[in-house]
Amino acid sequence: MKNNTLYATDTIEAFSSVDDFKSSTTSNTDTTKHRLENILEENKIDKDTNIYIVLSFPRSDMGKGTIVAHLMKYIEDSNAIKFDGLLNLSTSDLMGTLELDDFGLYRKFNPKKTFDINNYIIGGDLIIDFITDFGKGEGYDLTFRPHLSRYFVSTLAKK
Repeated sequence: MKNNTLYATDTIEAFSSVDDFKSSTTSNTDTTKHRLENILEENKIDKDTNIYIVLSFPRSDMGKGTIVAHLMKYIEDSNAIKFDGLLNLSTSDLMGTLELDDFGLYRKFNPKKTFDINNYIIGGDLIIDFITDFGKGEGYDLTFRPHLSRYFVSTLAKK
């Protein structure tokens, strides 16, 4: 049975497989690269899982949450993870806002599904976790793309 996950986000480019990650990195001798590869391998997204990323540009409030809520209703075994590109850290205040905003919409159209902190990723937390785990780089330059975007994919898989 396929798993389907819908992601609502304003911005992020991600790689969905370990092969994508390995093919675009440099030397196999780098410790940081190996650690990133290991994290992707440990948090591998099932080949039977479809990932749909709903984006809007140039701003928010263009109906991503509404689209995701409706799609979840019609796509069997689906779930949603909300990514906020904010550089804030997650707080109870932000969760309260989500209850009124996207999570409220998700629940309205999908009353049998549960949405909580595990359905939410905020940019500040993602970046701090990434820097904490890989910030030294060990002779390896870390960039938003491909490194942070791959870390983002592994975070999605954990959720």
